[in-house]
Amino acid sequence: MDTSRILPPGREVPTPEDIARLPVTALLLACLDPRFKRCTGWQGFARCPGNAEAFTCRLQTRPGVFGCLREDCHGDDAQSIAAFGLYYFPHPDEPLLDSFSLAAEWKVLADDFRLDVRNFAASPEMCALFRLGGVTLVHRRRPNAFFFRLDAPERDVLILEAGLHADEGWVIPPGQAEQDLPTWTLARELAAVIAGALTFGFACPPAALVRTSLPGQRRLRLADGSIRRETADAPRLRSEGLAWGEGVTGREPALGLPGAEDRHSWMAADDLPLDAVSDPCWQAHRLDRAAMPDAPAAMPGEKTAGTHCADRLSGLGQDLAPAGNRGASAGPRPVRGHHSKRTRRHRRG
Repeated sequence: MDTSRILPPGREVPTPEDIARLPVTALLLACLDPRFKRCTGWQGFARCPGNAEAFTCRLQTRPGVFGCLREDCHGDDAQSIAAFGLYYFPHPDEPLLDSFSLAAEWKVLADDFRLDVRNFAASPEMCALFRLGGVTLVHRRRPNAFFFRLDAPERDVLILEAGLHADEGWVIPPGQAEQDLPTWTLARELAAVIAGALTFGFACPPAALVRTSLPGQRRLRLADGSIRRETADAPRLRSEGLAWGEGVTGREPALGLPGAEDRHSWMAADDLPLDAVSDPCWQAHRLDRAAMPDAPAAMPGEKTAGTHCADRLSGLGQDLAPAGNRGASAGPRPVRGHHSKRTRRHRRG
């Protein structure tokens, strides 16, 4: 593992602030290589005004905008830890918009939504409406290792106890979901690209992959507007941890959810699970090689960052030219044609 490219020069022991800057530093470095941009479907990057560790970006997997925001940073003599929130701001014309809460839908359809996305890091409302999950980055000093873990619920479900009624009938029937968002799928698409950038910066793939899960929660909005949280076996809270460096065993606490008995681990020499083998983190250290394994087939109607990576790396021998900008702005396109069926009916009601 080589840290000289993504840590401050001459820094023998990185500080917590160094670790907090690592995702942005790794992405900026990796995206200087057009092959990394092609293999991850990277389409644009912008730092949030006034916050060097918060950014928005676009990927070819989605028409909307992803966001990442530093939430915590601390350390001691043994380790440094930084935590980040992951966000997705849907495109106004995207069918996925109907999976968000009504409050989020109204926000998306507002005229100033593009500006709100650029400045989301300064808005608690934006962060609350569009948060998917979080990633934690840990640097262990002895032996030298880095741990990167994604935590997110499989789905974020909000049930309306009394439903929502309009003149035309039920917008949301009682006991049905106001929000049912595939948070794990969305969060993993961004986390996979960040992990790929870390592999690119370290010039080596992870030494271990660990997956854990715990019973999750669903939220119930009561008739008086208050929210009650209920523990539920489904959807579950999931995690995926990666480790780079020395002395990695796959048993490190930083790689899994605390208290999780459902734990599965793979070391680098093992056969990885099929849904992980084509992720950028296992490919980005060898972008100069034209011969790459094909990715497993994507689920119908769904492409992941890893699928893009393997698809595009297979053609590197024929095409090493930059993919170009392709309109990679950091905000959603100004289209207002979709207008969720729910919000249209609610507006008339």
